[in-house]
Amino acid sequence: MVSVETRRVFPEMFRKVLKNPVHQYRLLIFLGVLCVYAFFGSPTPERFGFVEAVVGLGLIIYIGIKGALSFMSTYRGEPLMGSGHFLLMYGLTLPLVLGAFHAHDLNAMIRDVVPFFFMMAPVFLLSRFENLPHSFVYLVLGVIVIGLCFSIRSLDWLGLNDPLFYLANMPSVFFTCFLLFALATQNFIKHFSLQSLPLVFVFAALAAICFWAMAEVQQRASIGLFFGLYALLIAGFAYCYIKRTLVLIMLIGLAFIPFGAVFMKIVEAMIQKTALVGVNMRWEELLAVWHAVSEHPLSLMFGLGWGAHFYSPAVADIEVNFTHSLLSSMLLKAGLIGVFLSTGYIVFLFRILWKALPVYPVYALALAGPLCIDVFFYASYKSLDFGLIIFLIVALHSYARFSQGDFTPKH
Repeated sequence: MVSVETRRVFPEMFRKVLKNPVHQYRLLIFLGVLCVYAFFGSPTPERFGFVEAVVGLGLIIYIGIKGALSFMSTYRGEPLMGSGHFLLMYGLTLPLVLGAFHAHDLNAMIRDVVPFFFMMAPVFLLSRFENLPHSFVYLVLGVIVIGLCFSIRSLDWLGLNDPLFYLANMPSVFFTCFLLFALATQNFIKHFSLQSLPLVFVFAALAAICFWAMAEVQQRASIGLFFGLYALLIAGFAYCYIKRTLVLIMLIGLAFIPFGAVFMKIVEAMIQKTALVGVNMRWEELLAVWHAVSEHPLSLMFGLGWGAHFYSPAVADIEVNFTHSLLSSMLLKAGLIGVFLSTGYIVFLFRILWKALPVYPVYALALAGPLCIDVFFYASYKSLDFGLIIFLIVALHSYARFSQGDFTPKH
């Protein structure tokens, strides 16, 4: 399931975690928070209730005072931390002032600021970077639990016609779906044995639940990107293991035969959706945001502040306080300066994944998918899930330094 080098490092990771009781307790609290969020939470709640209070308190305990103040310290020459540091300082000043100046709804401002904190998770956790390599596997398992729970909760199992459809849009669902399919593929191709077959089937079955959740709500971008990234992964495996890869492709083809009718219904539903609503309204939405902020040079430069609303063509010209892209949202709330700082932050995240691709292709692609979708296509960047994905990207970077030496393969 994992490389030989990784399997050698994992016992050392567990030993380091257990050796530090404080870190162990904090990690257990963090994983408990993720479970509460997975089973009972809502990614974008209208109001903050008991579950949100439990999740928030658990995150505060995990971060601690040192972590909360770490953004005020130096960023150790890390480009990611440098760009994140400036973005965080900007987001906590001018957009807040502008939101108050324009008298935006307080609840709307909170619903913008809290997701911004999630996105800035690596900056707040700067003081805990030395522990990230030893926590990576736990963090991955925590996000997998969220992805599976959200997938199950989103499906209309009992025919009640009132499922939580929005849960299937969350980054954790795509991450879990792709990661489990990819791990099943890797386990079959690189570590094939009769003992490994049950694990392959379990991973594939769990991934199928997540895929069905995405297909049921016709997530065209997620499904299209899933197949594109999976094809890239298969091509990489074929380069090194051509015979086993061809066998796997044949088995996948045979597996599609009994489910061909279901798959064709999914394709037809997405084609019909495209015919009704078009490819998407992201360009029109961006133009509407541009029109809203460009009426004055200052609003174009600095945005309209947290809590800002606009009339979105993507939702029938209803006044909303979100867009379907992180960058267009930052343009609305934080102006061109916010877009510039956010772009720098995101570029360095993609840079980490690009460097990780040759060494950890499964994890790199599984994390690149939701990051790309939330930056350009979906509004699920306003969720704890998105912050966890970014956190995992930085944790992967830290883990690689611990185990491989900054993504350098061992020969």
